[in-house]
Amino acid sequence: MQETIATARENHDMPCLNYSLSWLYHFGRAHQEEMTKIQEKGVLGSEKEALAFLKAKAKESNMDEIDTGDNILAQLQATPVQITGLQFNLSMVEVELQIRRGNYSKALVLQEQLVAKQNRQEADISQRLEAMLLKARIFDRAGIPQKGFSVAIRVASLAHKVRVVPVLWEAVGALCRILVSVKQFDAAVRLLESVLPQALECDDGGLAAYLFSCLADGHMGLAGQSKDGSLQRKERLSRSLESLDRAFTEYSRIEDTEGQCEMLGKKATIMHLNGDPVLANDCAAKYLDTRRAAKE
Repeated sequence: MQETIATARENHDMPCLNYSLSWLYHFGRAHQEEMTKIQEKGVLGSEKEALAFLKAKAKESNMDEIDTGDNILAQLQATPVQITGLQFNLSMVEVELQIRRGNYSKALVLQEQLVAKQNRQEADISQRLEAMLLKARIFDRAGIPQKGFSVAIRVASLAHKVRVVPVLWEAVGALCRILVSVKQFDAAVRLLESVLPQALECDDGGLAAYLFSCLADGHMGLAGQSKDGSLQRKERLSRSLESLDRAFTEYSRIEDTEGQCEMLGKKATIMHLNGDPVLANDCAAKYLDTRRAAKE
C-alpha cells in the first residue's frame, strides 16, 4: 500500500490515490494499534492527513454531480409549485445537496427552517418526522452521530405511536449508527437484525441500503473485538461482507454512486484482512469503474 500511494502521488493518479487512502483510512479505523505503529514510522502519514485528503477529493469528484443537482433544483424552484408534497421534496433535496457539499452548518439551518415551516403549516405527520430526522443524518455525516441521539429517539417514539413505519425504521438505523460510534456493536447488530425483515417489506431501496450498511459496520466492529485468527472473527467478517453486498445491491438499484463506492471500499478492506489480495484488487477495480461511469 505504501508503494501504491507513492506511485499514485508521483503519477498524479487521483482515482488510485483516492482509493488507496480510503482503504488506508478504513484499515486504520478497524486496526488502530497496527495503524499507530505504521504512523510512528512515518510511512503513510497520519490518519488526519488521509482523512483530510479524502474529504477534499470526495468533494472534488462529486462537484459535477452537485453542480448538476444545483442547476436542476434552481430550475424547479423557479417554477411555481402547487403540489404540497413536491415542495417538501425540493426542500429535502436542497438540504441533501448541502450535506454532500460538506456544508453541515448550512444544512442544519435549512433543516430547522423546514421543520418550522412544516409545523406552521401543520403538514403531514410523515413529512414532519422526516424533516426532524434529517438533523440526525446531518450530525452523522458530520462525524458526530451522538449529537443526533435525542432527535432519533424522539422521532422513533413518535413514528411508532402514529405508525409511520418507514420513518420508524430509518430512526432505528440512526440509533444504530450512534451505537456503533460508541462501540456498542452487539446492541446495534441485534437491533438491526430484529427490524430488517419488517423494514424490507417497505420496498424502499435507500432505507434497505442504509440499514444493511449499518449492519455491516456493526459486524465489522465485532470482528475488531474478536481475537486475531479466531473462528468468531472470520464469521463476523463474513457477515459484514454479506451485509455490504446487500447494501451495494440496493444502492445500485437506486443508482446511488456514492453509496456503491463506499460499500466497495469497505469490502476491499475486509478482503485484505482475510488475506485475499486478488478479490481486494477486484473490488478496487470495480470502485474505479463505478467512479468513471458516474462521471461519463
